[in-house]
Amino acid sequence: PVSCAAATLGAPVADPERAAQRAAVRDAAARIRALVRTGHARDAQPVARDALRDAEQLGEDALRAEALWNVGWTELEGGQLDAAEGHLLDAIAVAERSGNARTRAEAWIRMLRLEHLRGRYDRLAVYRAQAEAAVEAAGGAPEQRSMLLQYVGTMYAARGELAAAVDVLQRALVADPAMPSWERGTVIESLAVAQLIAGHTHEAIDLLDTSRALIEQDLGSRHPRDRKSTRLNSSH
Repeated sequence: PVSCAAATLGAPVADPERAAQRAAVRDAAARIRALVRTGHARDAQPVARDALRDAEQLGEDALRAEALWNVGWTELEGGQLDAAEGHLLDAIAVAERSGNARTRAEAWIRMLRLEHLRGRYDRLAVYRAQAEAAVEAAGGAPEQRSMLLQYVGTMYAARGELAAAVDVLQRALVADPAMPSWERGTVIESLAVAQLIAGHTHEAIDLLDTSRALIEQDLGSRHPRDRKSTRLNSSH
């Protein structure tokens, strides 16, 4: 029989149970993305932790790196920055060891966001260099390039380097032609914040209106980002 020949040649024998576990971890990742992107990061955390447990049982580092990254991402978006840092750094280490370049890049990009949320803008240069190198090593996916530029731009704005912020954020808008409307809205929201910091209130309000329309188009009017845009708009 073919199966006997395969075994004789040393080919791996398919394990339906492991294949099912692997599929479950991948399915969990899709659920996590949907929850985080609709503003429900805390709800995604138990899903991410369960997926990490399953990935650890499988013992496959490439999958474990992705699961670690998902836990870190849900913690980051849920405001648990110390826990997020630990899981993101673990994801980077495991991804590098296993050759999971895409997950390594995703984790480095989110380390930029984490330092922004902590207000540690002095780390921009080092973390930007790490993230850019990781994105290039992963093939330079347009969506990763765009997200990286968005986080760099928001850090420039927070540091008061407004010309640099506007330049980088405008580059983020064109880096990914297939960018979803809601994501384009978040980049425009970052541009609006830069304009607010610069004192350009009318320009900022126009950008916020555009941002809100794009986010609402994809995610609905009750999404947290849309409510944030509304508050920024109404406060000026």
